[in-house]
Amino acid sequence: MDRVKRLSLEILEKYKSEFGADFADNKKALGRISIIRSKGLKNEIAGYITKTLKNEIRAIEAQEAQARALEAEEARQAAAEADMRAQKKFVEKVSIAEKVSIAVDQATVDQTETAQDSPDSTSEDIPEGMIIADNDDDGNDNNTDNVPDASEQQPQKESQT
Repeated sequence: MDRVKRLSLEILEKYKSEFGADFADNKKALGRISIIRSKGLKNEIAGYITKTLKNEIRAIEAQEAQARALEAEEARQAAAEADMRAQKKFVEKVSIAEKVSIAVDQATVDQTETAQDSPDSTSEDIPEGMIIADNDDDGNDNNTDNVPDASEQQPQKESQT
């Protein structure tokens, strides 16, 4: 170990509380603690002490930053878990709502049973005037059975009075 490092570490062991992260303050503190005749040696020792203390401060700050980041990550995970629990409760409520039965009149029940029992039931079995919904995957009602084409519509004559 070279002379500057050795002397700096010895001084730091005994008088660490006297020094800080400022070079000028450390140079003054070194003048109060010891007698160093060489200005260059005093500057090198004060510089090494300053460098060592700044590195310690940076290491402590890095550890604190890691601890804060870990706490923030844990908080984010806890919030995400709470959101997942809330979504699960919402889905359960929606699922329960889907299980509610719809009241249907007896005529509709009879027609449905008749249509299911008959293997050769066709659209001819459906009473005239009944609207049949044809929902495709796109969710649009493509019912055109009871809607006349534009070509079938007759223009109304205006009465002249």
